[in-house]
Amino acid sequence: MHNKMTVLADTIAKKSRRGLGAARLLMGLSAFLLVTSVIAVVLCTRVEWSRSMPYLMWVHVAILLVFGAGALAARRLHSDSSVRASPRPRELFAPWVVVVALASVAAAAPNWAGIPVGMGKSPDGTKVTSRHWHTSADGTRFYESINRGAPTQISQAEYEELERGNFAAFARVWVLFSFISLVMWRFIALRRRDELLPVARATEPNTSVPEGGTTRESSATNGEPGWQSTAAIASIWCLTIVSNMLGFVAAPDDMVCAMPMSSQMATLVVAMPLVFFVGMALFTKRSPFLSPWIAGLVDEKFGVGSCERFVVRLKPLLLFAAAGLLGAAATAASCWRSGAGDMDWTAPLPLFLASGSIAFAIAHFVMRFRRVPGI
Repeated sequence: MHNKMTVLADTIAKKSRRGLGAARLLMGLSAFLLVTSVIAVVLCTRVEWSRSMPYLMWVHVAILLVFGAGALAARRLHSDSSVRASPRPRELFAPWVVVVALASVAAAAPNWAGIPVGMGKSPDGTKVTSRHWHTSADGTRFYESINRGAPTQISQAEYEELERGNFAAFARVWVLFSFISLVMWRFIALRRRDELLPVARATEPNTSVPEGGTTRESSATNGEPGWQSTAAIASIWCLTIVSNMLGFVAAPDDMVCAMPMSSQMATLVVAMPLVFFVGMALFTKRSPFLSPWIAGLVDEKFGVGSCERFVVRLKPLLLFAAAGLLGAAATAASCWRSGAGDMDWTAPLPLFLASGSIAFAIAHFVMRFRRVPGI
């Protein structure tokens, strides 16, 4: 038995060393991408500087790869908190991580011009809902198309300003996701580091019984849900639905109701949420709202299984489905009023909200049928 334990420990240690090295490497790469993203934000403050942005578009692909790899690696981590505890928030957000975050904010914030909610009006007074621009084949003439209309020629300065704004939007997203990748890979590195600790104690059954003659797990499992968790769930539902409704009602009509789509695009908008979320429900191994790290912290304080039971009672997928359907109804009503009863039902936002809400509900019942943890 001792030999088997030793072999198991050696196997875990070898795997963890490789994982730790890879996690630290990708954590360093995330930090490099964060610095590069901050530089990109600064470059986008002037048109002449933004001309170098096409040479930095590799950052977009790199962040997608690093972020995606981190998400997959995080989901593959051991989720049994009784065997291996997750790093504490104080350890995860170490002083150097906070310093990097503050330095990034200090460098990017002064150059972080807000994105306007609307796009203004075209020369003929109509609301602008979409802009497209391009150059001629020889690169000497510049054109802009408003609301999918006929292209009109614009000056080079106007074209470069449109390009600068487009690159600025990319740079802002890069800063956010590169920092998330940095924290995510630090979390993975800390978990891999902890796996290198002796595992003999973790592989032994925990037979200790606290004072009172019962374990925390059994007392938490047998107890009925308290009024605090019920009140928290009711508050989350109310706040989510009310804030969602108020946000959609207050949104400008040109962002909600305009930009009608072709029948092919409308079909894609309807089908995309259904295919994605229902397809995800067929393969996911646990609720997307059940994080092993957060579950470990909650279970340590309130008892084993507390976090999963709370998520099951909260039913976040059904919450998003209800909020989305109500939001779709509110935006459709707003479009109907603003259009004096002449609403284009291919308006993207109400249609997308309704489709996404139905997809959330179907995904919930599919995962419940599959007995996915957290559903």
